[in-house]
Amino acid sequence: MKKVDNRKELFEKVELTNLTFGEFVKASRKAVGRTQKEYAKAMSLEVKTLSLIENGKANITFQTAEKLLKPWGMELVVKKKKPE
Repeated sequence: MKKVDNRKELFEKVELTNLTFGEFVKASRKAVGRTQKEYAKAMSLEVKTLSLIENGKANITFQTAEKLLKPWGMELVVKKKKPE
């Protein structure tokens, strides 16, 4: 199975939209053409944990967040939420 690498598209999406953390994790996994099982293994996570993160239902540590962001050269940032 040939792996896809759409990192450029991922970075463009990040710059143009406000992704939630879970949306970013899912988009990053898809950008490299990995299944949840493959990506979870690469990130040293359980598949269930990755699924919960992608769906915005996980209560993760900063350490886990940084582990998922570091390979992409990303960091956590705090900003004021826009009114809905």
